[in-house]
Amino acid sequence: QRIGWSATQLGEFSPAWGISSGTLSLTLWPLLLKADAETGRRRLSDQAALRMGVGSLALACGAIAIWPTASTLWTTLPLATVAVGMIRTIPASLLTTAAPSCHRGVVLGQLDAASSLCRVLLPASCGAISDRFGLWAAFAVQAGLCACGLVLIEASAWLAGTVPGQAPMAR
Repeated sequence: QRIGWSATQLGEFSPAWGISSGTLSLTLWPLLLKADAETGRRRLSDQAALRMGVGSLALACGAIAIWPTASTLWTTLPLATVAVGMIRTIPASLLTTAAPSCHRGVVLGQLDAASSLCRVLLPASCGAISDRFGLWAAFAVQAGLCACGLVLIEASAWLAGTVPGQAPMAR
């Protein structure tokens, strides 16, 4: 409503978001993340996929923070769709790969608990930020959190020695 949308326009955007996310989850992600039968290599690693997802969300939120308009929402829909597809699925894959098999259930449970907590706290926090400072501020905070996330992803990759051209760290 703050950007001048009617309930009908929001009703058109929400299904577009859902259809786009579902379509990518059923088609593109399995293609990009599937291991090759001969080499066992994937077209896109978990870390590359997570970088893509978090980076896409940072760009989308940054654009909306700068230009909070209906046109920007439609323009950033592809970026947000990529972000949601990657951010929802890749952390579980990374954690189950990294965790010893006897701890995978615990790790996935902790991820689910953290995800649930975020789904409760973040909308309320973003609403409070938006009410206090304006709609742009909520999206700016999200873009900033994504930028911090990218730094953490790179730091963890560097520490694990999975950055291309980087030697593994001694343990």
